[in-house]
Amino acid sequence: MTAEKKYKRTHYIVEKNIQYRFVELILMYILIFFLISVAVIYFSGWRELLVKLSNVYPQAMLVGILNKVYVRLWIGFLLLLPVAAISAILASHKIAGPLVRIKQSLDEFIKGNYNISVKLRKGDHLQDVADQLNKLSESIRKKNV
Repeated sequence: MTAEKKYKRTHYIVEKNIQYRFVELILMYILIFFLISVAVIYFSGWRELLVKLSNVYPQAMLVGILNKVYVRLWIGFLLLLPVAAISAILASHKIAGPLVRIKQSLDEFIKGNYNISVKLRKGDHLQDVADQLNKLSESIRKKNV
């Protein structure tokens, strides 16, 4: 029984260009989703609710209640942003990490070293590309023997 070497993640940002763009894209989608949600809530019944509440509460009290609601919504949104950014970095690492490893293997191929084996972590993406590179490496080694 052979003990297979386990690769631990030590750096989660390994391909800054890809990962930062990924985080940017995720945060932009969240912002768009938030703005659309606010618009839907406002136009679907918020105005009607305000009219009805203005008949019950004095205007100053109603403004105070609404300000509290708005502040809580923004706080919730702002608390969501770092969680979303960290989640995006972790998710992008499952793509960027294998890309870095595949690029390193391709550099070895270019140098003429065909004794490579691309090993990715469980759950990483691009497993099929790594398998194809391993097959290519094995094929070239067999032809050179």
